[in-house]
Amino acid sequence: MNLQQALFSPRSVAVVGQSDDAGKTAGRPLKFLRQMGYAGRIYPINPRRETVLGERAWPSLTALPEPPDHVYVVAPTAAAVEAVEECGRLGVKVATVLADHGQFFAFEPAGRLFNPELAGGALLDLGIYPLSFAAFVLGEPDAVSASGSLTATDVDAQVAAILTKGAAQAVVNATLLAKTPTTASISGSAGRLEISGPFYAPGRLTLTGTDDRQQIVREPDSITGHQGLCFEAAHLATLVAERATESPLLPLAETVSVLRTADAIRQQVGVRFPGE
Repeated sequence: MNLQQALFSPRSVAVVGQSDDAGKTAGRPLKFLRQMGYAGRIYPINPRRETVLGERAWPSLTALPEPPDHVYVVAPTAAAVEAVEECGRLGVKVATVLADHGQFFAFEPAGRLFNPELAGGALLDLGIYPLSFAAFVLGEPDAVSASGSLTATDVDAQVAAILTKGAAQAVVNATLLAKTPTTASISGSAGRLEISGPFYAPGRLTLTGTDDRQQIVREPDSITGHQGLCFEAAHLATLVAERATESPLLPLAETVSVLRTADAIRQQVGVRFPGE
């Protein structure tokens, strides 16, 4: 099956993030596919439900009885990245992960971002986002190489680090000195997935093949920017209602792992806080 057939006449379609509420954006794909008489096989993907809109829900793409011809992603950004990786469309090995987060802040020695007593600096504030993204894709690095510059209060003004995991590398950057694109990408042997800025908020996902053909994996929706925190709030509410002690999306072990990486970067850059 070629690309045109997969796009316009697929024999099977998987909907990643399919909701049980037909009134929601994520609930409409299955509803409209059925209404318009699509005759192929439809696989709704929702790991939290056994059924959606009266049909069987599958926990993941790998759990399906066949590789679908077409995968439609309506999940939030993090889950969409996982879905694209799961499709295997980036190749067997991830070669490079890029992520940056930079904002301009006027120097205020007593302010939170510049005060060593308050664990100031770019890394532990802005840098946590690209570090967490790299950990999400590659896991804890085998090796860390970092450099940076300090402010007059001896916290990091900007840092850059290469995180190596096997044959893969992540390049991360954080700065208090300039507003950067705040984008992220994952590159592999068969293509590149780009996340529009700010990459930690709902946005566009674009998949580019080695032939430079681009495909929009996920379009931005009405929830943008910091409004995307509503997803975190909803997830937290669910965890509290379930009496869970941690999130399966970001377990405590992963948080501790990210902080180990941050500590290794701080040590190389020369940032020490009072009491250390």
